[in-house]
Amino acid sequence: MRIFLLFCCLLVACSEPELPVPLIQHDEQCTIVVDLDPFTDVYKAAQAYKQNDPELLPVSVRALAALELQQYLAQLGGMNPTLIPIIDDQFPHESLPVFIGPAPENVFFKKIQKRWEKRWKDSDAVMNQSFRLDSFTRDSLSCLVISGESHIGELYGVYELLYQLGVRWLSPAKYDEIIPDHSQIIINPLNNFYTPFFELRGFTRDEFTWDQTSKVDADGFKGFLRWMARNRLNTLPYQSGFEQEMALLGIRPQYYATLPSPWRNSAPKITTLFDTLNVPHYDPLVFVRQQDHRMPSIVQFVDWLQSEQGIMDTERIVLVLTDSAMAQKQKDLSSLANRIPLILEPMWRCLDHALCDPVCDVNQPLCAELFRLNAGNSNTIIMCEPFYHTRLGQLPLVLTERLAVDIPIYAENGLSGVLYPNVRYHNWGMQIWLNLLYGHLLWQPNTNVVSLFEQFFNTYYGSAAEPMKNVFLEYEKATANMMAWRYELPLQIERALATRVPIRLEHFDTHLNLSSDINASGIGTDWEKTFQVIYELQYALTDILAQEIPEEIKERIKRVEIQLAYAQVVIQLYDNVIQLISIDENEPEMRVEAAIRLRERANEAEKMQFYDAMGRPVNALQASGLEPFVEPLLERYQTLEKPS
Repeated sequence: MRIFLLFCCLLVACSEPELPVPLIQHDEQCTIVVDLDPFTDVYKAAQAYKQNDPELLPVSVRALAALELQQYLAQLGGMNPTLIPIIDDQFPHESLPVFIGPAPENVFFKKIQKRWEKRWKDSDAVMNQSFRLDSFTRDSLSCLVISGESHIGELYGVYELLYQLGVRWLSPAKYDEIIPDHSQIIINPLNNFYTPFFELRGFTRDEFTWDQTSKVDADGFKGFLRWMARNRLNTLPYQSGFEQEMALLGIRPQYYATLPSPWRNSAPKITTLFDTLNVPHYDPLVFVRQQDHRMPSIVQFVDWLQSEQGIMDTERIVLVLTDSAMAQKQKDLSSLANRIPLILEPMWRCLDHALCDPVCDVNQPLCAELFRLNAGNSNTIIMCEPFYHTRLGQLPLVLTERLAVDIPIYAENGLSGVLYPNVRYHNWGMQIWLNLLYGHLLWQPNTNVVSLFEQFFNTYYGSAAEPMKNVFLEYEKATANMMAWRYELPLQIERALATRVPIRLEHFDTHLNLSSDINASGIGTDWEKTFQVIYELQYALTDILAQEIPEEIKERIKRVEIQLAYAQVVIQLYDNVIQLISIDENEPEMRVEAAIRLRERANEAEKMQFYDAMGRPVNALQASGLEPFVEPLLERYQTLEKPS
């Protein structure tokens, strides 16, 4: 035994030590080696996905990964990309190799292949999107291997390496890329495994913003898809004409079907839809929403879908349950959860508290239902949060605290995915921080949010980081209850238009008030307090812009300034509507005065032009979601005619 142990120690002592990996050093650059079979040219391989051949898709993804690595390494090192060659694995190379995926024809890779395979064998919790970053030393030469459980894992591996080198993609826009300067790039020895916690990470359709029928800016949307992949988000509503790009980037398209009452009326349509989507190349999802929320119809539909139609592919069809369906009998829901993936989509959600905060009487029933439903079931439960819901539209969101608390709760309770209804792909402004945090937490819920917060502001706002932190934090407090009013206000307007009874302020959901420190300021109504805070933040931005800071950072601050100006106008508009519908009929003078204020604010909002979340030119009144209500409200309350 002693001889054996001595032999093992001698073997370890004599093994070749791992050396750092110089990707760019002095006049030497690495060579990117990738298996491009059946191609030898990386550019031709990168375009092969357009042939709609599933067997060529992995080749195109690897080629894309190689080109992305080449481009950003060159920018980091301040050189022409052609100085970092990309070659097929059958060709020899002189400089240090960076392998993207296994390279079975490469002589150097064959020497380290068994060690590489052992590292994969020792990796835990491997998923389809998992990847490894490894360095190896052989014959005093080093190499780097970026490998994945799938071709998408290899692409994610390239983006992780670039992230470690300081590259950031904070929005789809080129001006929001952060690429530091490196005179040389030397990687310390690597033996790292990465895997996502949530299998499904992305956005769902918001019918008020995400219009699948309207023409979108092709370049802008492709840029948004690339941003998603670079931040490892992997599902999005289907957009006609972009199926190939979504497949290339590992983004699963979502198709939607509604289950009316009686449900059998739509069953043939759903079957036809599913048949047309049964193409592995695109890996689609079909989201089925019930219309009448009656649990028996939902259960019968699943019976019909799986038994009579033989559609058992639970990776493709997902049932969406909203509040009223979730309130049905627990045994029915539990039965469904073990048969088909479920998306839980609560429409009423208190953002003043964490989902499972015991003091919150709004969230507690939802929390209890969600985790009872998920306990012990063998299938997929996905949480669809209403953070991005934009029925009253386009207001910028800062939800640091809620994301930092709730996403780890979902992880602890075993959920397999988190989706938010919609996201901007234009006009991000303050949304940059929220989207960055969202992507990080969905990949790893234990992300250090404080560290990421500091890193983002120091990187993005430079010398203006400290005052901009304060702007974001104060805005988050000022708008803490904004989401509740978004849902509440249209319902109350419709009620006001249908009845002669005035809608008193206490009829609104008072559970969701502003934080106590803002309430303590003693400024009128909630919306007046919110308006006052935003008004002060605009002055703060003016002071920041007056400082000597780089023009690039000034432009970033100006984009926030535009959003705050919009928020200020719209919040006043909300307040005017609330005042009008809450005034009693025996106070006609006050009602006329409220109508005048509403008319003036609506005219002001109509004149404010900007681009909305989908890149469409709109005015503030359209974007607010209140445009359809203004004229009916004024007419209903027998107020002034619209001035010419």
